[in-house]
Amino acid sequence: MILQFLLIAGLSLISPAWSSMSRQEFENSIELMCFKTDEEGKYFVNGQKNPLPQTLENFIALAEKFELANPKIGLKNELFYFLRKYMYNNYEFSKLGEVTRWEPKDIKLDDFKTLWEPSASLRMTQPDARDPFTEDEKCSLFHMITHSILRIPRNKDNVERAFANYTGHTDGRYFSLEDMYPLEQGVISVRSTNVAVELGKVLVGMYAGLQDDRTRRLEDFPRIPPDQIPAGETLDALYAVTLSEVIILSTWSAEYGGREKLAQDGMWVAAPIGSDLETRDICPMIYKLKEGEEAAYSASSLRGAADGFILGEVTHTLAQRNSDVKLSQILRMYYSRAGLIEKTDDLGIVWASFCNRENLITSLENTLEHQLRLFYLLVTNSFKTTSTDKSVNFAWRFYQEQKTGILRNYNQAIAEYCSKDYMPDRPENLPLETPLDILAVLDTSNGEEMFKRQQLILGHLARAIDLRYSGSRLTIVTDQKVPSAAASAAGTVTLRPIVSDTYSSACAACAVTQISSRTEDNIPSAPEDEVVIGIDQYLQARKDNNTVQNGVSGKVVIYFNFEEESKTSRPTSLHARVERALKDLHLRHLDVTMYALGRSPELVKKYSRNDGAYAMSAVDEAEDMVASKLFDRIKTAPATLQYNGCMDGDKEKSAVYEDFVSPNTIQHWVMPAKYFYKSSNLKITFEAQNGPLRVCHNRATVAPELQGKTCQDIPTGQRKDFAHSHPCKNFDAFSCSPFYFAVIGINVSDTMKHDCEDIINGNQCRTLDQTKFKVHHEGIRCNGSTAIMATPALLLLGVLLINFFSKKY
Repeated sequence: MILQFLLIAGLSLISPAWSSMSRQEFENSIELMCFKTDEEGKYFVNGQKNPLPQTLENFIALAEKFELANPKIGLKNELFYFLRKYMYNNYEFSKLGEVTRWEPKDIKLDDFKTLWEPSASLRMTQPDARDPFTEDEKCSLFHMITHSILRIPRNKDNVERAFANYTGHTDGRYFSLEDMYPLEQGVISVRSTNVAVELGKVLVGMYAGLQDDRTRRLEDFPRIPPDQIPAGETLDALYAVTLSEVIILSTWSAEYGGREKLAQDGMWVAAPIGSDLETRDICPMIYKLKEGEEAAYSASSLRGAADGFILGEVTHTLAQRNSDVKLSQILRMYYSRAGLIEKTDDLGIVWASFCNRENLITSLENTLEHQLRLFYLLVTNSFKTTSTDKSVNFAWRFYQEQKTGILRNYNQAIAEYCSKDYMPDRPENLPLETPLDILAVLDTSNGEEMFKRQQLILGHLARAIDLRYSGSRLTIVTDQKVPSAAASAAGTVTLRPIVSDTYSSACAACAVTQISSRTEDNIPSAPEDEVVIGIDQYLQARKDNNTVQNGVSGKVVIYFNFEEESKTSRPTSLHARVERALKDLHLRHLDVTMYALGRSPELVKKYSRNDGAYAMSAVDEAEDMVASKLFDRIKTAPATLQYNGCMDGDKEKSAVYEDFVSPNTIQHWVMPAKYFYKSSNLKITFEAQNGPLRVCHNRATVAPELQGKTCQDIPTGQRKDFAHSHPCKNFDAFSCSPFYFAVIGINVSDTMKHDCEDIINGNQCRTLDQTKFKVHHEGIRCNGSTAIMATPALLLLGVLLINFFSKKY
């Protein structure tokens, strides 16, 4: 037994490193961290107590976190970090429970493993970067980047016992981790569909594309007989580490019928953690393949290889023109309908988007077929010409049979997304990307079923909201008061946090569905008036932290309350306290939009200033439909332009706000009258910094873009003044109408505009084609007599006062 163990371990240690990480590094970091068990010997799903989802959105959010911690690291070093720290492909579990590495028979990978990074010393170097991740986030990265198709669990006994760890407070939904095998690791969900992509292939393709010279002469590989080397031929590393590897090794003739084939698409599964919920559409964790699947590569591998190749082509020229480009920006653009328009050496000017994947790969098939032959020579042990021809021809035929079904976007949701055509002249169809600061408050006092309903509504909502750094943020709390003697003495109400100020939709969607209404220390639901006070104090703290900023995200509160209609009409002391707390909340936070959800709009509209438009039923429709309707309302909330120096106009010239807007999207902004109601003559100026804008303005609706006559186009580098004379004549700060603006990004004529740069406060543009805009103003006043008009009533009052004082003195 010991001898068998040593033999397996020895083979694992000396086998070629099909990864960027060594066996020793894997054992000392990833295996200890992401394959640990709890006190009862139970494994965690994906090595995490509360797993993050296997989604593109999750990886982009983690990449943004890394970029914030390492703002000057550069794209190549960023990619090196993720590949070097988290890639360990094609591992599997032996029947003894050991981690082994798979590779085809009659193959040599020693030369292949050098292609992603030609420098031997650099391949062994540890990344020089600040590591901002928690252990759970590191395990999430490992499971998204390392590709392996795991046919059996590591330890059957442990796995059979582990499912109880993931049912928590369930009512009986059966889940067993053992039933999830075979499963595919290292793939991510794109746009919430079952169409997965191997992320590691995408990243390694981008890294190979950034090499100054990605070609290698076959003469540089002594193992290849000289008589087999075509004269003057060079191997392209970008082809090799992406498409060539998948196509050749998924059809390796020496073992064809074993692991050398291509697994078809699987389905996403989620473990029920916290509550007994079906969350595969909200928090996908495991990509389950069909029973008996033996393949080592998959349709996801081929899609990832295609995307990695395309991005490798475009990032080389893109990074040369924009040295500050970030990985998160490129991925966000490529996996969108707009994509990147970029010039490449091999493809010319291309529309690089996953929507256009099949067309781009098809256009280079002559070169691809030739590169497959060179790749075969690099890795084979047999150099007979007949063997090479037979194997490559078989691989090419198989690829031709499979490519359309895998590379084309047949999925209905993706096909509809890719076919949308947004036009600024039809603003009603444009997506909204107004930055919002959202607080959601869960009701834990009305039973487990109602709590589960709220979880699913918020899970679907979090997935829909465009959460991202420099964009919207989401905080989720429950109505349970965190015990604190000091806070109680100070009159502070702190509500139990679930996620705080997150810009990751993936994190929020999973976190809210992985909790229970019952806490370990049995914290009860707080009285309703204290919940309202807690919301009030939270909003006030946010306001206090934003006083120096000239533009702030729109404030939105989502409040769940499933109380039934009271059977007594007699008011109670609690009712009185709630009414008083709500009155204070509404008066102090006029700029906050509050949406209330409960058993009926009538029962909850008091929380939304008795406005039925902001009250909704949370029980009449399925949770995803409620979330969709709630999202349609929330996304219309405006962000705020503010000027807290309006009392004396001090430093108004420096009161400048800068932000970005994406092409063919709308942002809504409002300036409340409290900042300008004493103004006589003012103007608010919008500047288009690096691309054209359309700015719409009126005072009657939060969506002025729908009133076409109020819109002005602003060419690149120019400005537009919106002037007003006595804007609040005869009105005060509460009755005077605010200024509403819609900022619309316009497609630029230069289709390769990728020059978006960081703004002065350190935030980064979300995509490289965003347009930077600037807002400043003159004459904004909220103090003084400049707005006192000589109305007939005031003139009469003046005459009477003069007459009175003249007689008295």
